[in-house]
Amino acid sequence: MTTASSSSSIAEESSIIIPIVLSQKGKPMIELNKYLFKSNKEGETSKYWICTFNDCSTKIHTNLNNDFIRQITEHCHPAEEDKTVREFCECVKQRAILETIPIPRIYDEECEKILLSLAAISILASEREMSSAINKARHRGTPIIPTTHMFEIPDVFTQTLRENAF
Repeated sequence: MTTASSSSSIAEESSIIIPIVLSQKGKPMIELNKYLFKSNKEGETSKYWICTFNDCSTKIHTNLNNDFIRQITEHCHPAEEDKTVREFCECVKQRAILETIPIPRIYDEECEKILLSLAAISILASEREMSSAINKARHRGTPIIPTTHMFEIPDVFTQTLRENAF
């Protein structure tokens, strides 16, 4: 293994704290210099991360507090320039999980809120492309159908959208 060259824009000191973001599946990821890394494994004193781009062999090491330690090799692809697309998808998904509004309406409302460049709009997934993943996420939060007549209905499901009793 070789350490990345000092020409990299990453400082060679361990004082860089890297923020954690969540993937679409809810797994921890980190963003460093517009590159995304997913968790590979965790040791007693370090965490090991690999680039999310399939053909890239770049790895980074952090301590357990997510302080940067070192980078192994350089990236073989350009950095992700616009993370607002990822944030948009996550926002739509979270609203779909928390609210009972139809997915197309949530998608349209979020499209109106977010200001995207033409390049970002062109790579934005359509509502139809996102609906499968959003429906799966929404259904994970729906309680299972009871098999007996003795069950408790959660408070969330005892009121309509206008907070009237059923």
